[in-house]
Amino acid sequence: MVEPQYRLRAHNQYLTFGVTFGIPGMILAIALVLIPLLTCRKKASYTFLLFVSLVLVSMFSDDTFSSFTGAVFFSYFYTLLIVTNSNNETQRRGEEIP
Repeated sequence: MVEPQYRLRAHNQYLTFGVTFGIPGMILAIALVLIPLLTCRKKASYTFLLFVSLVLVSMFSDDTFSSFTGAVFFSYFYTLLIVTNSNNETQRRGEEIP
């Protein structure tokens, strides 16, 4: 049974983006998640691809960014996987990591 305070929530992150920010805001929010994936498609690690896929699918059944836990989970691992991937690319080219 859903508690009364959560009964009026969309339970879908895409719908929540659409209702809160409108169609342009929803497109922008989704684009901001996908831009790093699309710009380094050839260099992206499988771990990063798996994580982004997991988050995008989980957004259908839960408004992930509306809870503190979901927002921290996404921001921590998204940043960690992007930075780790860029460090690996720098090491492959033979550059020194600061």
